[in-house]
This record gives sequence, C-alpha cells and structure tokens, in this order.
Amino acid sequence: MNTHHKPKQHAELRRGFTLIEILVVISIIAILASLAFPVAQSVMQRAYKVRAQAMVMGIKTAIGNYQTDYNKFPLSGGTSETPILTDDTSDLTAVLIGQNQSNLNPKEIRFLDAPIGKNNRGGLISTGASWSLVDSWANPYSVIMDANYDNVIDNPDLSNEDQNVSSGAPPQLPTQVAVYCYGQDGEQGTRDDIVSWR
Repeated sequence: MNTHHKPKQHAELRRGFTLIEILVVISIIAILASLAFPVAQSVMQRAYKVRAQAMVMGIKTAIGNYQTDYNKFPLSGGTSETPILTDDTSDLTAVLIGQNQSNLNPKEIRFLDAPIGKNNRGGLISTGASWSLVDSWANPYSVIMDANYDNVIDNPDLSNEDQNVSSGAPPQLPTQVAVYCYGQDGEQGTRDDIVSWR
C-alpha cells in the first residue's frame, strides 16, 4: 500500500495588471511629476541665489581683509571706480585666492575660499593660466572699489530698470567695496541682481 500523500494543489490565482490600470498609474505619476518639477526648480533657484549672496559677501570680506593687510585695494593702479569682473579679464580673482598677479599679493595670502565650479558654474573655473570666479548662472561677479579713497562709490542701482529699486536709490553708497552679480536673468540692472549693499 502506498502511503505517500500528494500535497494538495491549491489553485493559485494569478492576476496581472490590465492595460487601463497601468495607464492610470502612469497618469498619476505624470501628474505628480508635473507638480513636483516647478517646486524643484524654485528650490534650486533659491539655492543658487543663496549661494551667490554668500559669495558676494565673501568677496567683499576678502577685499576688506586684503585692504587691512596691504593698506590698499587689489587694484593695478588709477582711481577709476568702474566695475571689475571676476573673470580672466582682471587679476582680482587670482590675487584673492593667493596668487601674486601683477605683484598685488607678494605674501601670497589666500583671502577668499571659493569652491571649484561644476560645469563652468558656481565657483572657480580655470581659464588656462588664470582663474575666473562665476556665479551659479555662469556669469562673473562685478566689483567696484573706492579707488580714490573718498569712502563713497557711485550707486549702480541708479541705472536699474526696476523703478522700485532705482527711484529711491541714493546717488552714492557709503562704502569702500560694492559687489554684485546679475542673477538668474544674466542682465545687469534688473530686479534679480544680487548685491552687497541692499
């Protein structure tokens, strides 16, 4: 007599997803993604703005420290108070990161710590033999220094196209260093400029 018992075979219900169910799930995911994308973009732009504001103030502090150490501004000469860019058209970035360009930093003191930029944005980028410092939108910062040492600088806000900014702006700023970047639109003199004096 055979005493082996065969296990009971239960009928398993196998059920797949229908095409309509899959389409509904994909639609829900697409709706959620479309809602999340603008929020993510907004958060990214706010982060870029905060990073740029921190660098604007960092550049201003670095120039102040340079002036304290050398008793002058990191300028090659002259009394012009025109904006100097932090790209490879000037020695400013190299001097602030500790290089002795144009004999402006003979002690080779590092006054500014800036991150290395990624994809040529948001920090220091190498332009061959020199360095540029660019914001999160790949534009250089602008720096105005009180080259004639009268403790005022002409206010760049006077030419701002936003009337809320330009209409109440004083003609001069009571500061020795003004630093700004153009913001997300990359245009100088617009509402989204990020500046050190407001």
